[in-house]
Amino acid sequence: MICINELDRGGAEKALVNISIGLRDLGWPVTVVSLRDRGPLAASLEEAEIPIHALGCGGMTDIRVLGRLTGLLRTVKPQILLTFLHQAGFWGRLAARRAGIPITVCGVRVADRRSWVRWSDRLTSGRVTHYIAVSRNVAQTHAQLCGLLPEQISSIPNGIDCPEQQPKPDRPRPAKVLFLGRLTAQKDPANLLRAWQDLPEEIRSATELHFVGDGDLSEAIRSAVPNALRSQVLLHGHQADAVPYLSEATILVLPSRWEGMPNAVLEAMATGLPVIATQVDGTEELIPDDRFGWLVPPRDTAQLTAAMVEALSSPEDRYSRAAAALKRVRSEFTWERAVQQYDQRLLQLLASRQDTKSSQHPETGRREHHSD
Repeated sequence: MICINELDRGGAEKALVNISIGLRDLGWPVTVVSLRDRGPLAASLEEAEIPIHALGCGGMTDIRVLGRLTGLLRTVKPQILLTFLHQAGFWGRLAARRAGIPITVCGVRVADRRSWVRWSDRLTSGRVTHYIAVSRNVAQTHAQLCGLLPEQISSIPNGIDCPEQQPKPDRPRPAKVLFLGRLTAQKDPANLLRAWQDLPEEIRSATELHFVGDGDLSEAIRSAVPNALRSQVLLHGHQADAVPYLSEATILVLPSRWEGMPNAVLEAMATGLPVIATQVDGTEELIPDDRFGWLVPPRDTAQLTAAMVEALSSPEDRYSRAAAALKRVRSEFTWERAVQQYDQRLLQLLASRQDTKSSQHPETGRREHHSD
């Protein structure tokens, strides 16, 4: 059973859908639980004939989750509960203990440094069989924050579907700087707006800034755009299909204060779009050095401006870094690889709890196999 807060259009939710379908295709009897409603991503799971249960609960403090999830676990009786996001992880590990579920695996999508998250996780970590983080950096940071031993947590990165295309030597004019993601404090879109405004006049006048996404900072960003620049700053809101924006952009800029394994960066790399991002957690794993893109410190407006000047002034450099990033993502960050790693990890956890004399796991339907 796989449990998440909701099935909205977010990075963790999209990852859950891909992993659920991939594990189902490998023979795992997957059931998905949303603590809230079914959400727009439920349709993809339904097409794959994966059962979905929506518990109709609210946010983190809705204690109804414990009773409803415990009851569902006692009915379905899975051998493994895999959770995504903090709310599902916290209530999931408590419900799994009450329902007698033998294995609880908690996915860590971001190393959340907020004190209430850190302490609620630390106090209940003894009820977790294993943690799976979305990147090595997130795994290391989460282990430090929650006092985990290295063997209690491993990492499996997100995947991405790569279209059959190559980076473009140049992009349409005017140049288009793209922000793709939620307009929230974590993503720090206000810093991007400030950095873009600080571009030299000759560059900024030939450049548009496009925000694709929505969030609680949407109106604040809109209001912060000076009247003289409104024609160059476009807020598109949430878009179900971001490919047209990625295809037309000159660079993607993600100025986040923290990240897990940002889908926006993966999507840009997979479409041959050069990336400027902040040097945080999983982003460093995607862009380990300047061969693959530009990294700047979070909240550093001046360095973000300087990186945009460098990228916008050199089509050859953009092409070189985008081509290297595309090659990297095609070899190391596919959904097939991610699903295989989940399959192996879950089988290892089962093998440590069960008598493995038989070559068949009756509870999962998966055939035993071993990695070298």
